[in-house]
Amino acid sequence: MMSSSLPQFLVKLFWDVDFDRLCLTEHRHFILKRVLDHGDQEAILWMRHTFRDEEIKSSLKKYRSFSRKSANFWALIYDIQKDSVPCLKRHLLKDPGIVWPY
Repeated sequence: MMSSSLPQFLVKLFWDVDFDRLCLTEHRHFILKRVLDHGDQEAILWMRHTFRDEEIKSSLKKYRSFSRKSANFWALIYDIQKDSVPCLKRHLLKDPGIVWPY
């Protein structure tokens, strides 16, 4: 069973939230997203030790809030088809046009 607290070296990745209130079991996808998007080598090693590969792949395939750069990198690392990653799907990459026509 995993500990619900996070290591202190991750605090720099969560600049906009109360780090002490983050819980690994409750906020796993949010934590994964931050580590995948902004993590350094230490954070990535922790992530790969803490989460199963299938769980990481599942997050990449489920959420479209990843940066395109990170999503592309991790899709290559985990051998995920780009059309399975929401933020890399062509229809989401197109310019949405004018949102407010005023």
